[in-house]
Amino acid sequence: MKKAIKLILCISIILLILAGCTSNKNIHFFSDNVFYTHEGSDDIITIIVSYAYPSKKPDVGLVEVKGTSLDNITFVLEDISEEPFTKDKYNGYHVGSFVIDGDLSNLNTGDRIEIGSIIIKVDGEDRELTFKDNLIFTKNDFEDRVYRLPVQPIQIPSAMVTSRIEERPVLYRFEVLEQFELTAFETSDHIEISQAVILVNDNVVGPAKEVLPLKLMANDMLGIDVVFTTDKEKKQSNIVTDVEISGLNIDNELRKRIFKTSFIALTSPQDAENLTATLEGQN
Repeated sequence: MKKAIKLILCISIILLILAGCTSNKNIHFFSDNVFYTHEGSDDIITIIVSYAYPSKKPDVGLVEVKGTSLDNITFVLEDISEEPFTKDKYNGYHVGSFVIDGDLSNLNTGDRIEIGSIIIKVDGEDRELTFKDNLIFTKNDFEDRVYRLPVQPIQIPSAMVTSRIEERPVLYRFEVLEQFELTAFETSDHIEISQAVILVNDNVVGPAKEVLPLKLMANDMLGIDVVFTTDKEKKQSNIVTDVEISGLNIDNELRKRIFKTSFIALTSPQDAENLTATLEGQN
């Protein structure tokens, strides 16, 4: 009888271990859906990673961030999962998210870091998540004269929903401080501009590709109506990139301004459905 009880206990323990392993394998992390290219004076870099799990919410912790020039940076992980994504199921999965914040305060102007992967602990088991492209941050305090384009930002969109950026334009507005020639309005990486319409003093001048370069005078109000786009495989991604406006001053010298822009993947149940659609039948 005692042997039978011991046997049953052993089998139960083995089944629990196997169940835990199987559960771990069915937790999917969307590290391929994270893109980051930014140049700025930030003291913090924030990386958002979403994940899908079929039943019990996993315990996720940070082990290591791997890349180049990361020695003076401290990283911390915080789970930011919330309802309805953790309560409801989408294609058989709940959806969670975590952020990794890195302290950039020890970087100097010109320093560049790249993050290629992270090692996390998932219910006690190490997992390495590799990003499709290295996440890149370059420290820049913008003290050089080249960053002194004579405009005062009035309206700068800083965050958008990635899956809906093609649905309607967003407006950038600037007050022109002194005469210059507008030459370009563009993004740095991952996100493209499919349409940009220039307005001056609320009057439509025309599509940027047709009217640039364009001379602007002091006290003009410059508007740029922009529709963004991205590759199909990035439509459910968390993306950080830069929007740059540039031109020539009255001495024909290049001047520009750079604005950080975030594109967020997970904001609605439909986003969760789309994110987990590729995982159907895998749990």
